[in-house]
Amino acid sequence: MTNKRKVLVADASKVVRASLTKQLAEHFEVREEASGESAWQTLVLDSAIVAVVSGLSLTRLDGLGLIERIRASKLSRLKNVPFFLVVSSSFSEED
Repeated sequence: MTNKRKVLVADASKVVRASLTKQLAEHFEVREEASGESAWQTLVLDSAIVAVVSGLSLTRLDGLGLIERIRASKLSRLKNVPFFLVVSSSFSEED
């Protein structure tokens, strides 16, 4: 059995999380979270996570708040974790 690297997928939409998980599952072990706050707790507690894929609209802590908290963290593994912000085409450029 091969040890896959772990990726955190955070999005308020279960459909989006499932779709991203399906795409990533071949190469990564995927952990899903529906809120920004739970995503933050998962990142702090699970040192095996090597990247984050997040939507903008999360409950309790949005995607921008999550990346701000990650980059301000005193844990170097979090400061440097790759963060991919997925934004729907339904958002305007101003948003």
